[in-house]
Amino acid sequence: MIASKESNNKGSKTVIILDDNEVIRAVLKRLLEAQGFSVRTFACAAEFLEDTCAQLAPCSQACADVLLSDLAMPGKTGIELIQEIRENCCLIDKMGLISGCWTEDMRERADSLELPAFDKPADLDRLLSWMNV
Repeated sequence: MIASKESNNKGSKTVIILDDNEVIRAVLKRLLEAQGFSVRTFACAAEFLEDTCAQLAPCSQACADVLLSDLAMPGKTGIELIQEIRENCCLIDKMGLISGCWTEDMRERADSLELPAFDKPADLDRLLSWMNV
């Protein structure tokens, strides 16, 4: 069940979704916009870094409230992207990973970086709860 638009989402939070699967990006965008979020999507890390991070002074400005990245994408993995964002890019309050092919090692790596790990298909109640906290 999807939480109502009036849940804990105070104001319009900006969400960035990175996934190389166009259908996943479109579905998540539509579902999150229906919940009142402002959503930007990118197909890969390079696209996000060129579009967003290149325009901002490193680590000095917020570019989103939430970032949800696919774990396995062409170029950089979601973990590599998040590490680069933390070191050299804009400020984002919450960052998490989503994947349909988690291994035990990858989950442990996400845990060690204090990144929530979501499965595909996503449990929308869990995802929305994390985004709204």
